[in-house]
Amino acid sequence: MTRILFPTDFSEHAREALRYALPIIRQMQAELILLHVYTISPSYAEAPAFALGEEVELQRDRTLARLQGEVTRIREKSPGQPVEILARLGGPVHEILEVAREERIDCIVMGTRGASGLREFLIGSNAARVIAQAPVPVLAIPPGNTFKPLREIFFATDYLDSDLQALGLVLRLARLFGARIRFVHVRRTDEPNAEAQLQAYEARVRDQLDYPHLTFQLLEAESVQQGLEHLSQQYPDAILAMCPQRRGLFERLFHRSHTQSMSQHASHPLLALPVPSA
Repeated sequence: MTRILFPTDFSEHAREALRYALPIIRQMQAELILLHVYTISPSYAEAPAFALGEEVELQRDRTLARLQGEVTRIREKSPGQPVEILARLGGPVHEILEVAREERIDCIVMGTRGASGLREFLIGSNAARVIAQAPVPVLAIPPGNTFKPLREIFFATDYLDSDLQALGLVLRLARLFGARIRFVHVRRTDEPNAEAQLQAYEARVRDQLDYPHLTFQLLEAESVQQGLEHLSQQYPDAILAMCPQRRGLFERLFHRSHTQSMSQHASHPLLALPVPSA
């Protein structure tokens, strides 16, 4: 069974993200692992060992009780959903990554707190740090998203063959919902033979992917970020998939003058795919 990890801080942002994710989890017939990472007050740093131990146990019990309350909410919306709860002491990013490895997690789903733009989201949040290091795909869900059946999944590409090795979850979601996978390349003004490169990439993808609903598109824009934001306005219910760990695309995504202000917000769910090992 597919195992999906959902870290929660019990905030409304987290609950909103989980409401978005539950239809996907149900459709995948996946097991949900609900995690909360708790900390101990610095005032216990010099406390006797017995006092520290009592506080750790108290916080753990409180966390498990709150997690059980979340399970009750989940079962009200999704009866029969398999759910496991975990409480861990430590730093959120470290513990999320450790649990992902120890529990053989297939995908991490988490809410974000609404960074002011795609760039700020990817470089300025716990979700960003998880994405940068996670060994599995991460679906990051900004505030304000209400799930609707998937019809479009964008995949931002720089025509690398290794993209195809990262597409497993994208292809699975597309098949489950009958969604179109739209491969998107944002063309730089100085990029030669862009149409020929896209056609060659399309031929390679169609040769390797057995899926009928594929579209390939060039976007003209000053930056990758601007191009993807423009496309997202046309398809407000889509998911954006990409390999942000890949240095070249990451740098192109965020290459823009510091004098340009962010006019859009990172509103689409982002499916971050780990770069396949060489």
